[in-house]
Amino acid sequence: MPYLGTSKSNSQGFITTVKDTFSGDNSTTDFTLSKAPSGVGDLEVFVGNVQQEPTIAYTVAGTTLTFTEAPPTGTNNIYVLHRGVSKQSILPPADLGSKDYSTTGTFTATNLTSWDTTAKSTSFQTIKSKQFFVDTSTAAVTATLPDTAQIGDEIRFMDVSGTFDTNNLTVARNGHKIVGADEDLVVADERAAFALVYYNSTQGWLLKEK
Repeated sequence: MPYLGTSKSNSQGFITTVKDTFSGDNSTTDFTLSKAPSGVGDLEVFVGNVQQEPTIAYTVAGTTLTFTEAPPTGTNNIYVLHRGVSKQSILPPADLGSKDYSTTGTFTATNLTSWDTTAKSTSFQTIKSKQFFVDTSTAAVTATLPDTAQIGDEIRFMDVSGTFDTNNLTVARNGHKIVGADEDLVVADERAAFALVYYNSTQGWLLKEK
């Protein structure tokens, strides 16, 4: 049968249905299954190609299949299909690869911060949801805040050279208030590490740590 997409294989979590076969002798009622099902409803049991009714014709405890009446004598006249195993074994592939995936609903990641791994040693424009290493060992640095902001936006700074006390970091407000004031923020504390979080137009950017 033709198909579209990737062929289903064991490596992708699909397996074939397990089948156990037994021979009746008109006296034996207990038979040992190759796998323990999660419940009696996970099995399809046939005697002489006639399907048996769960809990009425047979019960299951662990790997033991017990008939309420001994099946008649016959070679391989009893077979059992394990239907629950394949459903429990469907797994996503281990490597999803470099593909784009979509989802429904609302997912907001705008306020998650990540580090800019290049230390800033000259004046620069900041980006919301970024964390910046700042190196003022050779000169003072000015970091300009974004010209637009919304509540929850966060920007973080860290003195990586321990020189904010000699060469200051100036955070330029770029039209927004900082801690409620219409003034730029000058940082002169050695080893300072802090975050600014935007609240509203009245308070502007607020210090997350002091």
